[in-house]
Amino acid sequence: MKKYILPFILLTSLLFLSCDNPIDVEIENEAATKLVVKGGIFHHTNKPTDGYQEITLTKSLPYFSDLKQDVSVSNAKVVVVDLSNNKEYLLQEKNNKKGVYTTNDLVGKIGTRYQLKINVELDGEEQEFLAEDYIHSKAPAIDTLYIRKQFNVFRNDTVRYLSIKFRDDDAVDDFFYFETFINDSLQDIGLGGTGRPFFRNLLKDTDISNWIVENGVKRTPYYDLLFDVEEYYYEGKQPLDAFAKMHTISEEVLLILNKLYNNFGSGTDTPAAKVLTNIQNKTYPDRFPLGVFMCGSMSTKQKDFKF
Repeated sequence: MKKYILPFILLTSLLFLSCDNPIDVEIENEAATKLVVKGGIFHHTNKPTDGYQEITLTKSLPYFSDLKQDVSVSNAKVVVVDLSNNKEYLLQEKNNKKGVYTTNDLVGKIGTRYQLKINVELDGEEQEFLAEDYIHSKAPAIDTLYIRKQFNVFRNDTVRYLSIKFRDDDAVDDFFYFETFINDSLQDIGLGGTGRPFFRNLLKDTDISNWIVENGVKRTPYYDLLFDVEEYYYEGKQPLDAFAKMHTISEEVLLILNKLYNNFGSGTDTPAAKVLTNIQNKTYPDRFPLGVFMCGSMSTKQKDFKF
C-alpha cells in the first residue's frame, strides 16, 4: 500500500530574490491584506459521532507592521456545505476567541466532499472565498503511544524516542501527517528525520521500512514521532504530557503541502511563482489567500510519562 506521511501543522511560503545589482520589481496588490485560513472538516476516529469542527481566520500584515497587533478576523460569514446532500452548516464565531468559527453539528463522513464559503470584509471591501476538499479515508486508531529506547552509535549512548504503534486494515492508499504536542506545545522537530532539520518531517512509504503484515493487515512495530525526548524532561520538565494526532488527508492537499515544503528554502530551492493553496478569492482572483482548507480523518492518543 502506498503511503505518504507528513506532519503538522499549518505551513507558510516565503519568497526570496537575490541578484548582484538592485532592481525594481512591481508586485501587483502587494499592499493588499491577505486572508489566512486554518482548519477544515474532520472525521474523528476516536469518536465517530463528534460533530465539532473549527475554522480559524486571521489576516496578513504589511512588512513593517507591529507584529503584536491583533490579526484575528471577526464578523465573517463562514459556511460549510456537505456536497453529498447540499446541506449547509453555519459556523459561529466563539465569544471568547476572536476569529475562531465552530460548529458542533457537522459529523465528518468518509468519502464526502465539503465546500467552504467565506464572506468577509478586508481593506474596507466585502470579499468572497471558496474552497473544496474531501475526506479520503479513515485514520487508523493509534494503538500505543510510548517511549522507545535505542542505542545510538553516534552518541555512544541510549536515545529515547516518542513513538506510536498503529495498524492499517483497509485497502485504501492513505496520505498521513502528524501533529505532536508536548505539555500543550506543538512540536515541529521530528517524524523520523531525513537530513535537513526543517525537511525531515516529509516522509514517503519507502522511509517506513518496518511494516509487518499479519493476516493481511499492515502494522508498525513502532513509528517515531520525536527524537531525543531527554530534552523534555531535563531541568525539572516532568512529567511529560504527550499528545499525538494522526490525520489522513486528500492527495490534493498532500501535493500542495509537498510543494510548500520543497519551495520553502533549502538554500537551492526555487520558490513558487504564486501562493500555493486550494482556496480561491472569488472577488479578486489575483489576491491569493494563505493557508489550506483541509478535510480528513483524525485519530488521537494522549499519555503522561514520568521519569
